[in-house]
Amino acid sequence: MSFEVEIAGLTTAADVTAAVREIYDADLDSTGVLHVTAVHQRRDVYETLKIRPETPKCAHDFFVLNLARARADAIVTTGKILREERDLEHRLQGPGRVADALTAWRQEILGKRRPPVTLVLTSGRRLDLGHPVFKAWTRPVIYTGRQGQWRLESQAADHGVEVVGVEEPSVRGAIELLRYEFGAATISIEAGPSVACQLYEPPPTIDELLLSIADVSHLPASVRGGKFLTAEDVARIFSRFSVPRRVMTEDGEWRFQRFLR
Repeated sequence: MSFEVEIAGLTTAADVTAAVREIYDADLDSTGVLHVTAVHQRRDVYETLKIRPETPKCAHDFFVLNLARARADAIVTTGKILREERDLEHRLQGPGRVADALTAWRQEILGKRRPPVTLVLTSGRRLDLGHPVFKAWTRPVIYTGRQGQWRLESQAADHGVEVVGVEEPSVRGAIELLRYEFGAATISIEAGPSVACQLYEPPPTIDELLLSIADVSHLPASVRGGKFLTAEDVARIFSRFSVPRRVMTEDGEWRFQRFLR
C-alpha cells in the first residue's frame, strides 16, 4: 500500500499525528525500547545501510528517524557511530517547518518537555568531545568502562558532558542505567548492527522495530553495512506488525513497516 503524505508540508503537531497514522496506522504513543533502522533486503536477509554521501535518500526515512528522536526520553549511540558520522546531530531536523512540527508533537501530544539524554557507549579511545552530538539540545552522557572514565572524565567536565563508568559496559547495561538512573521510559537505539543485534538475542530487549527498507535499483558497495536480521528472525521475535507502506523516490521504492513484540 502506498501513501501520499508530503513530509515537507508538515507544520503542526496535528500534521505529524496524521502522517504517523498514514505511515504506521497507529499513534506511536507507546513506551519501551525502539530501534529505527534503514536496510536493504537481499533475499531474506536485511543488511544495514551506511550513511555516506552516495547512500540513497528518502525524505520519509529521515522523517521516521527524527520521529523516533522526538519520541525518545533517551537515545543510545556509540563512539563508532560518532567516528563514522562526523556531522551527526540529535536535534530534531527536517525540511521546511518539520522540526518545529516534531517539537510541537513531542510536547503537545506526548507531553515531553525535557530534552532526551544522548548516551554514547564507548571505550573512550578516539572519542572527539567536540563532536556535534555533544553540542545539540539533548543531554549528553558518556557510558564507558573504568579506564574510559579515567581517560575522559576531566576533559568531559570541561565540555559539560557527564561520564558514567562501570566495570563491564554493555548496551543492555546502558538501557538499565537509562531506565533506573535517568527515568527513561522510551529509549531509541541508534547503533550499528554489531551492537544493535545484541538486543535481539534471547531474551530480546527491543520492544519495537521501525524498518525502512530500500528496494533501490543500484546500491553502491560502499553503503552496504553488516547483516542485521533475517526476515525469519523478525517474524520469530515480533508478534505484531503493520501493513507495509510504500513510497517511490528517484532511487527506487522504499517500504516502511513497524513490528511489535
